[in-house]
Amino acid sequence: GSRALFFEGRAQVPHSISTEIGWCPGDAFGNDELWYEAKKGMKRLGLIIKPASQYDLSEIATEGWYAVADAATGEAGGGFSEPHDEITLPLTFRSHAFHGQLIKQTFAFTPEGTRGGWVATMEGAAGVRAAYVRWRNPPTVMEGPEQARKDMGELPVPVFGKDFLRIHGGFRRFFPSNENVGLDDWGESAVAAVREAAGNVVAMGDHLVPDHFPALLTAARARGMAVCLKVNTRRLGCSVTNREAYLQATRKMAPYKADLYYFLDEFVHNYYNQVCAADFKQKTGLVMPERLDLADLPDAATYQTILWRMNVVTDLNRLMADIVKKERPDAVTFSVSNTGGMGWEFPSYNDLEKFGQILSTTSSDLYPNRYELTRFGIQLIRGAQGNDRPVLTVHGNNLTSATDNYNNLGQHLMSGANALWFFAIVYHRFGRDVMEPVIREYEVLRNTGLGDVLAGARPVRYAAVLFERASFFDCVRRGDFIGLRPVYHARAQMQSSLRNVPTNVVFTSHLEKELPGYRVLIVPGGRAMSDETVKTIRTWVRGGGRVIIEGDALLTPALADLCGVSVTSKPGDALTIVPTGAQVLTGVGKAVVTKQTVGKGTVVAVAGNNVPHDLLRPLVIDLAGVDPPVSVDAEASADVHVSALTDGVRTAVGVYNEAAEPKTVTVTLGSLAPLTNRVVTNVHRGTRAEVADSVTVDLPGNAWQFLILESADSARRLPAPGNTSPARVYAH
Repeated sequence: GSRALFFEGRAQVPHSISTEIGWCPGDAFGNDELWYEAKKGMKRLGLIIKPASQYDLSEIATEGWYAVADAATGEAGGGFSEPHDEITLPLTFRSHAFHGQLIKQTFAFTPEGTRGGWVATMEGAAGVRAAYVRWRNPPTVMEGPEQARKDMGELPVPVFGKDFLRIHGGFRRFFPSNENVGLDDWGESAVAAVREAAGNVVAMGDHLVPDHFPALLTAARARGMAVCLKVNTRRLGCSVTNREAYLQATRKMAPYKADLYYFLDEFVHNYYNQVCAADFKQKTGLVMPERLDLADLPDAATYQTILWRMNVVTDLNRLMADIVKKERPDAVTFSVSNTGGMGWEFPSYNDLEKFGQILSTTSSDLYPNRYELTRFGIQLIRGAQGNDRPVLTVHGNNLTSATDNYNNLGQHLMSGANALWFFAIVYHRFGRDVMEPVIREYEVLRNTGLGDVLAGARPVRYAAVLFERASFFDCVRRGDFIGLRPVYHARAQMQSSLRNVPTNVVFTSHLEKELPGYRVLIVPGGRAMSDETVKTIRTWVRGGGRVIIEGDALLTPALADLCGVSVTSKPGDALTIVPTGAQVLTGVGKAVVTKQTVGKGTVVAVAGNNVPHDLLRPLVIDLAGVDPPVSVDAEASADVHVSALTDGVRTAVGVYNEAAEPKTVTVTLGSLAPLTNRVVTNVHRGTRAEVADSVTVDLPGNAWQFLILESADSARRLPAPGNTSPARVYAH
């Protein structure tokens, strides 16, 4: 019921060391109390901030412990040490509005040594005292063999795409006040903190002095943990004028040969200066506007400035990645793009498709609690990488809401993240209660086998949504925006967010390779389509592919001809399609929908853009010829999301109830691996059962659970039913 840290120190030359320890139990300072033990038992002292409480316990305490406790919650923290001569507890105390309850304690180090420790508990001051008593009276019998770490062999370091990465960071360092005290144990302390939080990767921010990286890397390797280093690009400014500074910062970091390298954080080039203007002029022949205004589109200089800015960031990432890869070819390289940089807010756009060609992955801060936004963000990143490589995403970062952090984590997992970075631990005042749900789920990933499946899993392929590069940039060039968001981007998101229908975003650079794996292709309304894309779609359809083409995409004559329709449209007018050979479908709503067989395949044309889901979903399922591989009963489908992620052998099925009230849902398991001899384990409930085609799940309100579907033979590797709850097993 408690967490404790112990120390023992010796010195050949006796001396004293002064330390400062801060405690912040509970929520409100007004509930804090100071406890100690005198001859007549436990004593309590009140604490106030103005004027600050100040106590000296060295003359009144008879035992070597103290506690700072929150009277309302029972949360408490305290310390203990061995008595020294006549001084039982050499300790002074002072309340501080910003630092919490500040304890200044002096420890005397001698050749004989001195011992002490600190403990945090939910059992109030009595819990601290109980820990002190156990510490002063250790057990005299040791059960079982003792094994030294040196005898345990080398522990494997987790590998991106093979193991599920659980990243914590980036940590702030707090130097001791004694200048003669080194940081030899600093790396081990950082590694221990991440392990305690069920992580397997330590991430360092760009504020850290590189001199301390070797100790960190050594400690991490000894514990079988990976290290992620951030290149120190903070405050370097314009990446054109100061490009060499960015590259030099990378050259300083690359020789450490870390496992992961983090280059740029939500970086958008938005600088204007003479160097930038000259470079722009040389590459485009145009004069760069001093101020970029989307309202000026389709002005050529404005549009070219947007493209130039994106290329500047892409080129910088390429150069930084080349530097790291020369030192360690297998290092994972990534930059973080926020949702604005993923297309929600222009001109803050990163070229995800080119990022996917030069980086191991693009990461993103996806903190919203709207499932469809998180899902589409991960779909974009994965699609830009060809839907065949692992994805690392950043989640959490809510300082006050454990529920938001918990739900956001579930959204990332259900959307197909193969590695997670919980960034919130960067805050030294971050509440344990807010972190606890994330740590608990990290333990589930570590202990139950769920992480083993999700590490190499990809979303089940069923329907694909085309992200046509030519249409996207044509939309930007014309200034066709909803607020700061390109209209084409919004259309792609709408058709990618079909509830409980597996969809992947497929970028044009990967279209020919990916199409054979899908049953249906959805083409959102975009006015420009490359000849290569049209040729790929036509060839696929003639060979048996099935495609739905909506709205403005039919303005491409070759696609209209493929659909067997003619199209009339003027700027500002609604699209009108007239069948020239296609069959008009009835009973599908107000939109004009046509269908035509081409070769062995089928083409459906829909007159409008942003086809509503109540029309699109049945069209997709009808064309696919089979039901989605996983689904929930119709009554629950309005509130419950379901996803399926597979590594080809096993499938992880996520079920998320976004309603406040609990629900019991039936999950239908269709064409998911394995197809026979199936066993389903609910890793959150600790239950296992043989199944054929469905399983019942009891979901609390606003909660999610994961099922692992596998063959009965492989299921033997998992814990037995009732024993799948996370357990901490450490060797010391």
